Amino acid sequence: MEVDSEENFRKVIQRNNCPASSFPSEASITKNFVDFIDTSKSLDHDPNVQAMQSSYYPNRGDIPSATELSESAILEALNALIKAVNTLTVDVRNQHQVIDRLRVLLENCNICNSASITTQPTCGTHPPQCFARVQCQDTPNGPRCGPCPYGFVGNGYECTAVRTCRDYPCFHDVQCRDTDHGYECGPCPAGYEGDGEHCAKRSGCEYSPCHPGQN
Repeated sequence: MEVDSEENFRKVIQRNNCPASSFPSEASITKNFVDFIDTSKSLDHDPNVQAMQSSYYPNRGDIPSATELSESAILEALNALIKAVNTLTVDVRNQHQVIDRLRVLLENCNICNSASITTQPTCGTHPPQCFARVQCQDTPNGPRCGPCPYGFVGNGYECTAVRTCRDYPCFHDVQCRDTDHGYECGPCPAGYEGDGEHCAKRSGCEYSPCHPGQN
């Protein structure tokens, strides 16, 4: 249903054969509007509505209003602020002086100069060519090869196989000792003579124990 601009709403209803009872009277519309206004005014004194309004607009007691501050209080606060700013200014100036001194020390420090710092070689960065099964060892003078494995003699870079006490090189019942240069045999047992590796039984008459002329 369209409403023409030159005709009022009631004429439009009559033109479209709408029942008159479907449109409220002007008196009822006016009465409903007045009742709505009266109801809105009565809500201003409703405690529930006031509680809702106070939750949305809380009283900020932590922020004093301008009327509560006296002129002397404002001046005192400004003086305290100026004093704090002056203290911070002095601290910042002192920090600048300390930083300038540190900068001079770092610029004149030979140890801090990256060009003078040398990296000590290690077994991980400069491993030497050690003999098989010889471990590399880091020393104050740099990486070095460790001792030769058991059964070998040498400097760790070059090792030569030698006999050891495990090979039983010494004479029977002669004590054997392993050294960096190989094995060493102890003295021959009593009644024997030799180097410990080879021992021969000593003859009873070899040292002339008998009286001359007697066999």
